[in-house]
Amino acid sequence: MDSDYQDNEWFPQQQTPSPQPLCSQDPLPIPDDLSEVNHFLPVDGSDDDDHSCFNCSIVSDGAAENYLYFFKATMFRRLYRGQMRPREVGTKNVFGDSVEDVIKCIWKLSVAHVSRQINFDDDGPKWAEKQVPDQEDIEKFVTMQDQMKRKAYTISGVTPRLLASWRGKQIKMFIHAYSVNVETNPQHQMVLKQLIAPNNPDRSGAHSTRDDAALAKELKNNHPELEGHHSSWLLWANTIHSSAAHKQEEMKNAPSPPLELAKYFRWTGVSEAARLQSVHRGASVAHAVNGGWMKDVEEVFQGISSAVSILSNVARKLEGMIAKGKAAEEIIIAVQSAVRPEETEVSKVLADSVTDCPDVDHM
Repeated sequence: MDSDYQDNEWFPQQQTPSPQPLCSQDPLPIPDDLSEVNHFLPVDGSDDDDHSCFNCSIVSDGAAENYLYFFKATMFRRLYRGQMRPREVGTKNVFGDSVEDVIKCIWKLSVAHVSRQINFDDDGPKWAEKQVPDQEDIEKFVTMQDQMKRKAYTISGVTPRLLASWRGKQIKMFIHAYSVNVETNPQHQMVLKQLIAPNNPDRSGAHSTRDDAALAKELKNNHPELEGHHSSWLLWANTIHSSAAHKQEEMKNAPSPPLELAKYFRWTGVSEAARLQSVHRGASVAHAVNGGWMKDVEEVFQGISSAVSILSNVARKLEGMIAKGKAAEEIIIAVQSAVRPEETEVSKVLADSVTDCPDVDHM
């Protein structure tokens, strides 16, 4: 079974932005597998002022046809030279008024998909001394193929006559990630195991947590200007161990954590003067914040004081009304006592004339 994408399993965590194409109108598609992005090199900006390619990222298809040479390149990224099913990364316009312009355009399209060159000797695969390939190395990374003739061409074989025959055609462009020196799948597997895989994998093939803890301690000692939780240092160490082996040493010596991890750390001053200045600035900020909410508290207190004053006046008025009610009650009782009914001589005579009659109806 062809393991075309077995390099995907080695870099599950670290992510970098997808580079922007330089020689086509449409942007390159973002790779589905972010592990391949880890192999990308930053686009070389040394040719930014060179207008031989006329900022071709904004040139339309119609405008590209106005150049002397023009063809559409279907780009494939090969992990090794004999890979039968390489991954397609896009179709872009390639054009120019000379062979040199066309080669520059091809390189600007390819540079986002190449990594550091790999050489083979008796001891196995080795990284090339040159860390970042440039246009001079295009011969080692890019090959072309005419789909109609099914004939392969190296960059040195691209001539004015050949470009003229390619005008308006669909041409395959094979970009070799680690150069054409990686020819077979077994060689690619050697590259994965010796150069790209974690240094000390455990039984599952991943780096050990013990290595993460040791590296986290080392990072913490090397960066006294940073403060963070222990889990943050472990995350930084895990990110380093999850990257390509040839990048790990550089990431260990980086002056700061990766951008996506910066939010988990806090920078502090190292010198005593810097610490005092930091404390002074913090106190100033705290004073401003404290003054802001204290003003609100004072306004609330004033409102409550006004409410208490109003309630006190209401209480005093209620006390007066209660006193008046009690006085009126006493007057009413006195009047009631003064007008109580009394017996007269007539009432006494009438009372004496009332006699009891025997009840004869119920006997």
